[in-house]
Amino acid sequence: MDYGRTIPLTTVTIVWERASARDYRLLGSVDGTNWQELAVRTNLPVSTDAAADFRRTDVLTVSGSYRYLRMAATARTTVWGYSIFELTTCGGTSARAALVTTSGQARLNATTPLMVWPNPARSGVRVAGAVPGQLVQVLDAQGRVVLQQTVQNDAPLELTLPAELARGLYLVRCGGQSSRLMLE
Repeated sequence: MDYGRTIPLTTVTIVWERASARDYRLLGSVDGTNWQELAVRTNLPVSTDAAADFRRTDVLTVSGSYRYLRMAATARTTVWGYSIFELTTCGGTSARAALVTTSGQARLNATTPLMVWPNPARSGVRVAGAVPGQLVQVLDAQGRVVLQQTVQNDAPLELTLPAELARGLYLVRCGGQSSRLMLE
């Protein structure tokens, strides 16, 4: 993953599909050339939890600031290779800091990126990089608000997209930041 700039990382969460890694290393880099080992996991099981669609979730505590993140798998749990369903990262307090304007409305620190995933999406997305109390809006190509929801806590906001939305390009807006969203 390339964040485009160096950001602090404290937690990396990997949600694996059934074809998961038994052994892997998580690596971080500031320049894309020199890599530092952030975490090592070995002898991990394949998921047998049918209620979770056979997915396994690994939550890794890391520290430091990196521009690049890499997962290097060295052994599989199945014959199917490796399949990551979702990979999310969280940063330290400096990356989640909020500023309060004189009107009392919170807005993001310029160092906090607005992240939207999965992208492209089908029925729902998660939005990270917003602070509690902020309004997240999804706009269509004409600039009309098709969905909006207020952030309640520091966890990524889960948005269920209206089923009647047409395929195409949308804009997710929060505070002074925005991100493109492709709906399949």
